[in-house]
Amino acid sequence: NDTTPNFQQQALSEREHAASWSAPETVPALALNGLINSEELDALVGEALQANPNLQQTMLSVQIYEAQWRQAFGAQLPQLDLGFSGSNTENTGSNFNSSLTVSWQLDLWQSLSDRSRAAGMDVQQQQQLYQAARDTLAAQVMTAWLGLTAQQQTIAIQKKRIAALASNEQFIIQRYRNGTGSLDDLTSARSLLASEKASLAEFEESLLQQQRALRTLLGR
Repeated sequence: NDTTPNFQQQALSEREHAASWSAPETVPALALNGLINSEELDALVGEALQANPNLQQTMLSVQIYEAQWRQAFGAQLPQLDLGFSGSNTENTGSNFNSSLTVSWQLDLWQSLSDRSRAAGMDVQQQQQLYQAARDTLAAQVMTAWLGLTAQQQTIAIQKKRIAALASNEQFIIQRYRNGTGSLDDLTSARSLLASEKASLAEFEESLLQQQRALRTLLGR
């Protein structure tokens, strides 16, 4: 039985396998609906996956690796020539030459197969990095969106608190004018109101920063 490894078939098989590789754009980055049921969040994640410049650069790296693999190995896989170099099979020199040809080509197939496998692993590694980058980006968008939502709620609560303090200040002013309130009460009320307004300004500035960070993730 012929036990010679079929390097030609092995290399062709690996070539077909590598040719089928592509950037896993259709793989969900995160099962967002299983975590948070929000169409707005889903839309933002989708936008980020399409437009984030860092992710697009990572995808480009995958495509470059794939193109380099195809260029290096797609056109270099030779046809194995098992023909003899001479017509006289009883001639020792002819047999020797044909054996050298077969041996050299088998070695070439083995070399290409090893190099193809190594290059294929590089492509696969780049694709895994791309998928990890997608997952990370989706998580970052989700975290940013949750942070924005919480900050907006904080601002809404703070505005209600300020409105209540402003109303209380007017009540204390009226009491002070009527002679039933003290100056200390009025000073304290105004100081507390000013402090809460300053906090509101900080909350709103933080909201703007978070919005800018989210826009960066979205590639806007």
